[in-house]
Order: sequence, then structure tokens, then C-alpha cells
Amino acid sequence: MLNDNIDWSSLPANPKAAFVVFEKRLRQALTKESEIDRSQSGNVGNYGEYLGNYLPERMYAKGLQGFISANKLDIDLPDVFTSKNEKSFSFLFDEFRADLEYVLIHLAVQTMGKNPEVLPVYLSIASSYKQDIADLLNTIRGIVNQEVVDANKKDMIFRKMNALQSEVDRDKTTLDVLFGRVKDVNSIVKECAPNVGPLVKKVTRLYELVFGGAEKEAEALSAPEELKKIENQTEESAA
Repeated sequence: MLNDNIDWSSLPANPKAAFVVFEKRLRQALTKESEIDRSQSGNVGNYGEYLGNYLPERMYAKGLQGFISANKLDIDLPDVFTSKNEKSFSFLFDEFRADLEYVLIHLAVQTMGKNPEVLPVYLSIASSYKQDIADLLNTIRGIVNQEVVDANKKDMIFRKMNALQSEVDRDKTTLDVLFGRVKDVNSIVKECAPNVGPLVKKVTRLYELVFGGAEKEAEALSAPEELKKIENQTEESAA
């Protein structure tokens, strides 16, 4: 089991800090167990497609939910256990991981002594990731142009994507704004093109790139007008 190799005695005393460390260790165990799971002959089809039941991923999600419940942490993550269909589970798990990244950044800031309820969590996207994100957005635009026939739906998707691109290109933004932009793209794709599998997968990759390239900056607000300026800019880009 994934939890068997966790050194519980070395976890921080602070439950929030302990969750961050526990998730990291559990994710490492998940990577190893997933490789084993995918290598078993009964779980792989003739064309290399996965035929298993995502047991390692289910155990990972259960482990995190168990930790949250046992420590009474105020953390809300998507339910990945409502569907028994393996294909549906993979999509639910992608959403679970995306929301988890957001939670982990917030907890990391809190356990550094900062209070996200008072101080905005500033982020900048690493320059090495910005081009990758731009390329992926262009790929998504191509899929939308080919697969989404309704012009209004196509325009709705493009507007949300442009707002995200604008946010990524900024020198600095906030965690809540950036995460909101990615969630907007994810939501509009699910609403306008729920059956376009390649598009859903690309949006999942978008989550990974955006938060993989996020450089966390917990700063005191020495100039409140700076936050006001950022908020005004982001509102204009979403209009």
C-alpha cells in the first residue's frame, strides 16, 4: 500500500505543514506504484492503452482525504469516487490534482507564517514555462477551430484563453487570479466541448504547466496601490 512507506514520526507537528510533506511523500510512492501498475500485462491493451482500474491513484486520493479528515483540515477537494467508470475517473483525477496544486501553494504560504487571507499570494510564471504555455494554448486553439462548430461557443473559449494568456504574460499576478483564469478555461471547455477528449487532455496539461512554472512570492503589501493596479489590469483583460 502507498501509506506503508510513509515515515509518520518525521512529519511536522503543524497539521497544515504535515499535509504538504505527507502529500509529497505519497506522490513519490504513487509514481512508483503507477509504474508497476502500468507494467503489468493485464493492464495494458494491444495498442498500449491502459486497461487497469487506477488503483494507485485511488489509494493516493483516499490517503489524502483520510489525512484531511483525521486532522480536521479545512480543505475541499473534488470527489473522484462518484464514478466507477475508469475513463471518467481519469478526468476526475486530473481535476483533483489541479485543485490540489492550488491548495498546496496556499498551505505552503500559510506555514511560512504568511496569512493568505490578509496578504495576496504573489506569483510570477518562470520565463522558461511561458513559451511552453503559449505553444499549448495555440495547440488548444487549433483543436477548438477543428472540433467546435458553434461560432459562439468557439468565441467563448477563445475569450477565456486570451484572458489566461494575458495573466501568464504579466511580470506578476496573484494566485487567486491565476488559478481563476485556468479554472475559467477548464469550465468553458467542459461546457462547450465536453466530448472532445484531446481538448480535455490539453487543458489538464495546461494546469500542469501553469502551476509548474509558478514561482511563489509571499510579499507584504508595502504599496496597496500595486495590488489595485494588478486587479484593474486583470479585470480589463477579462472583459
